[in-house]
Amino acid sequence: MNEISGSPAAAVPAQTVKAPKKKIPSLDLMKFMGILIVVFYHGRLVVDTNIIWDRSLDQYIFYGILTLIGPCVPFFFLVNGYLLFDHSLDLKKHIKKTLHFVVLTIFWSYVTLSATLLTSPYGDFSWKYVLKHGLLMDTYWYYHLWFMGAMVILYIFFPMLKSVWDHHRKAFYYFVLVCFVIVFGNRALNMAYNVYAWLRYHVNYDPNYNFFSIFHPFVGIDGYIFVYFCLGAIIRENQEKFNRIMKPWVCIVGIIVTTAALYLYGYFMSLSTGSLWQSGDRCGNDVIFSLIRILCIFGLASRYKGTGKLSRFINVISANTMGIYLIHYVLRNMTARIFRELVPIHEYFLLTLVYSVLLFAASWLIMVIMQRIPVLKKLVA
Repeated sequence: MNEISGSPAAAVPAQTVKAPKKKIPSLDLMKFMGILIVVFYHGRLVVDTNIIWDRSLDQYIFYGILTLIGPCVPFFFLVNGYLLFDHSLDLKKHIKKTLHFVVLTIFWSYVTLSATLLTSPYGDFSWKYVLKHGLLMDTYWYYHLWFMGAMVILYIFFPMLKSVWDHHRKAFYYFVLVCFVIVFGNRALNMAYNVYAWLRYHVNYDPNYNFFSIFHPFVGIDGYIFVYFCLGAIIRENQEKFNRIMKPWVCIVGIIVTTAALYLYGYFMSLSTGSLWQSGDRCGNDVIFSLIRILCIFGLASRYKGTGKLSRFINVISANTMGIYLIHYVLRNMTARIFRELVPIHEYFLLTLVYSVLLFAASWLIMVIMQRIPVLKKLVA
């Protein structure tokens, strides 16, 4: 992954255009935080956390931690947009890189599925099953690859969005506004009606109802990805104004308020529907509170200067987020059950923290080894 790209694993964009000569410390920090949170969030599955049937204080605290750190994947959509729109587009190279990314996704789908079935007591490995579902990508074993699909969608539309950005700026703003109103508006209506239906009638309501019916242009895809992606371009062009508005105290207050709102709504949804609702999952990415919080985090990160010894570590990690992202989920599927059975730690947060650190370190080590082997290098970048 190039040093300054930005996808979950962050390096996707840098593969489409040449990286800027000058590093942008705030983007490195965003990618660094993003990949740490992704690994920690996936590492939580080493324990069974559920505030629905376990009302202990530990569960409430742990749920609060998960709410505080998630969602984080939109970091990468925002960073990608920040980078890509600022450079000229070489369409031929862009198409090649898009196809490379598709092939990379399918490859890691097969790797993840095969490794999981071979090591899981719940999976019955067969080549027929792997060949079919590795291509369809329709099981939970490689759920993390939804991000890859989202990035390919953005790549497909990027040439058109880039042209509109360069030559029809008002039309670009119009597109972003429409995306925001429909996607985040539909989620807001669902949230409001969920609360109303439960308080008034004590019934569970479908949290994914389409209020825009046949007029919703993003049915079947995650429309919010366009909002985050395009906002990256808008923020870059208006960076100074963005920094003036997003003062540190404004960002901190915004993070606290939106996190509290996500916690309360998530708790309510979990109890009312009987299914755990977590803002770090995809269902939280199109919530207005998530968008505001991510902008606040970016506002704080924009003040990072990239100095000090820690910055070296941040730079190294941010330059290799793609490899860590692709590898960590394979390792998680292979080791989570074994770790939970062997390690005598019963405190939720500590167990997840220890496992996530080990998972991150192992993924990084494997990625470094693969980078040193020419034939494998392109599989982690």
